Amino acid sequence: MSRVSNPMIQNIMLSDMHKNLSRLLEYQHQLATTKKHSRPSDNPIDVVRELALQTSLTENSQYIRNQDDAMTWLSNTDTAFNQMTDILHSIRELTIYAGNGALGAGESEAIASEISELQEELRNTANYSVEGRYLLSGLSTGVKPFLRDESGQVVYRGNTGKVTYEMERGVEGTVSFYGREVFPEDYASNTLTSVDLPLDFQWTGRDEILQISVGSRTVKVHIPETWIDANLNGSDNPTDYNRFRDSGELSGHTLDDIAELIRSSMDMGDVSRLLSVTVDKDEAGGTQRLVFTSHTGEPLAVTGWPETDGVAQAQTIESLDLSAWTAGNGTIRLFFKGGEDVEFTLDASDTPATIADKLTTVLGVAARLSPDGTRLLVTSQEPGKSFTLELTGAARSLFSTSAEDRVLISSQPAARPVDHSHIDFAAFLGIETALKSRQFGSGEVLALTDDLNLRFESGKNAAELKINGGVSITID
Repeated sequence: MSRVSNPMIQNIMLSDMHKNLSRLLEYQHQLATTKKHSRPSDNPIDVVRELALQTSLTENSQYIRNQDDAMTWLSNTDTAFNQMTDILHSIRELTIYAGNGALGAGESEAIASEISELQEELRNTANYSVEGRYLLSGLSTGVKPFLRDESGQVVYRGNTGKVTYEMERGVEGTVSFYGREVFPEDYASNTLTSVDLPLDFQWTGRDEILQISVGSRTVKVHIPETWIDANLNGSDNPTDYNRFRDSGELSGHTLDDIAELIRSSMDMGDVSRLLSVTVDKDEAGGTQRLVFTSHTGEPLAVTGWPETDGVAQAQTIESLDLSAWTAGNGTIRLFFKGGEDVEFTLDASDTPATIADKLTTVLGVAARLSPDGTRLLVTSQEPGKSFTLELTGAARSLFSTSAEDRVLISSQPAARPVDHSHIDFAAFLGIETALKSRQFGSGEVLALTDDLNLRFESGKNAAELKINGGVSITID
């Protein structure tokens, strides 16, 4: 057993005290510096982790600032673009109005002056800046992009660079446009022109949809049919609401009407943002043409097809064959739901013509005989408004074969006739850019006795399709 001396005890105690003081000094240093490690050698693994974490926190803080700056830039760019769009719409409206040949010299000069002021306002808006940085100067954000030179022409002073922000490590987002990207110096556009038409041309086609594409952007325009199934002039056609397009029932659209209809269409896309539509008139030659001009150099395409959405039609009730009808006593009660309710009495002196006259006295009702006098058609003049006939006696046998004493018959919507042979607007004007078949009836079948070979070509591309004969197929 070794002997423990007093000096040994003192040395051990001093050593432990020094260790405690050293640890206390280390903790005091960590508290004072707010750092666990002062040198990489203190704990290399922990130091590497701490440095990586600190770098990530610093980067994330910078990314947040970048995103805030980017959102501010984009928001102000959107504001500037909206203001420029409003100014351009005003210029466009004035330009269209200035095309009115009835304007006097003073009015034209006033419009020219207003357009000049709007152009200057557009230039000032294009010089939009945020905190001293111009949005459309490219990377030269300290340079005002659009100035006027000595001759008064607008010139671009910026460059073609774009402001980008790093949103996360390795991911950058572009947030700016340069001036010549928004207002190109070499303006390119595509034009689609119709065939020559006489100056008195009127389109009397059916309801259809005109689809216009500029590049990948597409808008649609509804061109309505101007047919009213009614006796408009009171003389050309003795009947109305007979479900046929009689003489005098089609009014038609002029080419100017169609151009304005396309320009102002907003229901299925704003046409004015993609292209302009004008009518080019040759007064000396007696012809006119419809001209589509795109606002960009992208391809321009136009196609059309019949409007398939249901249009509210007049409600009708049609009689049986009048040639076998025998006059006699009876009653006709005509009533609308929550509206008119009128009853007529018939006797042996009544004829189909007098019955039609009696029914026509009811507000909102028209009753007419067919041209050959074999049918009586009772119609509600307000599209979609239904009515009911309550019939007894001889009136019952006018409209029904029922043996009941009292018969109720409700109106049905008039069937609008479909013209499967009709050529659509785009094809008629020679501006159709799609190849389409004739229109097929519902359920129509094609009987192929021989093989059918089809070849489709577009530019240098081609595709072939063979359908073996001896089958019957639908268009689907």
